Amino acid sequence: MQSMDEVHSSQGLHAAAGPGLAEECTTLGGCRTGMAKVTNAYDLPARRVIHTVGPKYAVKYHTAAENALSHCYRSCLELLIENGLRSIAMGCIYTEAKNYPREPAAHVAIRTVRRLLEKQKDKITAVVFCTSTSSDTEIYKRLLPLYFPRDKHEEAVAISKLPADVGDENGETIIHERKIRIKPLPKKVIPKPSQPPAEVPASDVGLVQRNSSYLDTYLDPAFMSLMKDPDQRRQEQWEKTAQARGGWNCAKMLGFGDIGEWTVKVALLWLLLEHIFCCGVLSLSVSFSML
Repeated sequence: MQSMDEVHSSQGLHAAAGPGLAEECTTLGGCRTGMAKVTNAYDLPARRVIHTVGPKYAVKYHTAAENALSHCYRSCLELLIENGLRSIAMGCIYTEAKNYPREPAAHVAIRTVRRLLEKQKDKITAVVFCTSTSSDTEIYKRLLPLYFPRDKHEEAVAISKLPADVGDENGETIIHERKIRIKPLPKKVIPKPSQPPAEVPASDVGLVQRNSSYLDTYLDPAFMSLMKDPDQRRQEQWEKTAQARGGWNCAKMLGFGDIGEWTVKVALLWLLLEHIFCCGVLSLSVSFSML
């Protein structure tokens, strides 16, 4: 926000308008860069005075300064239309005190006015550019025919000499990185209706889980063994324990060592046959002796 007293405005303008203009400016509450406010003209030969604040220029903020300067001119013309006025005399808003280069600023001023007149040509009858130095006068004489050609010859010259960037529809600098890029929407993929899972009898759930081959690649074998039926697992443990106790003790007692289950059974059968055979022979010998 910048003050709009005589120090920050045109001293010649305030001197010609009288003290009333400076007093009214103090009641406006300042003005932001790029914006505009209107006051009475007092002793000036005009109906209104439109005030605006130009931007400070720095090379690294070149684009921002251009757009702010363009907004100054556009705000002034918009206030002109809002107040029912149809003509305006515009001085050079840029100043040497704010380090704005003269010719680039003149490009911004002229092209902004041209863009707004293209939209509001029925509401504005005249725009006069006022210059206070001979250098500014020469710049405007050279640039005005490029933006407002008066005949076919000037139009052909303008096509070859206009800068590549003449701004957008408002005269502001185009920043390609900030453009909104609208891409086509992706095609909507309609998902296929999912089929309900096949019902499996409750008695086969454990069997299905045990026979699922794909689980073998993901689960540990020790964990897979836990998926068996608990009753079946306990029955297997009991059988193994009984076999181990019976087979081990009989084999050790008979001196066969640690041998298999079927070997123990065959050995026991052989001992039983020997016992029967020996008892039979003994019985026959006792009978003969008694005779």
